[in-house]
Amino acid sequence: MGERTLEETAEPSAGVDEALKRRVEEAYFNDAEDELVVVGVSETAEGTIAIEMQTPHGDTTHTEYVEGPTDGSLEGCPAFRRILALAGVSPLELDDLLGAHVPASFDPETGWTVGRERRADESAALEVERRRSLAASTAEWARRNTDWFVVVLLVGGELLIIALLIYLYA
Repeated sequence: MGERTLEETAEPSAGVDEALKRRVEEAYFNDAEDELVVVGVSETAEGTIAIEMQTPHGDTTHTEYVEGPTDGSLEGCPAFRRILALAGVSPLELDDLLGAHVPASFDPETGWTVGRERRADESAALEVERRRSLAASTAEWARRNTDWFVVVLLVGGELLIIALLIYLYA
């Protein structure tokens, strides 16, 4: 009996399975619990910029008010530049700010804080995890390419012997 391919075993479907869709959405919302999505940007009558944000699932909104440019320079509005940097948006592409995810944290007493700073222990743990990941990926790469290492050593050794013989007897 021959093996059957995925196309032969899969039944045609009319769309995305609703249970799978729900599980993916829940996973997405859980992963994005420390983010707010920008849904609106406008200027107030006082010249400040109102940046309206909401959680990815849309149940909570937060508006951040930051100083807007008044003298023709963005130097006077560091909070706005910080939000743009957190969102990865250039001031020249302000339309790209809509829909951008901005890191934030929620404290029941103070509310949302945009662009929370990582604690020192969190940063240290992330650095340790990054180094472990780098070491693991390097070891995996070395395991996959062991044959090439042997070939390079053999060919390199032979070339070294040939060069030595040429040097001695030339």
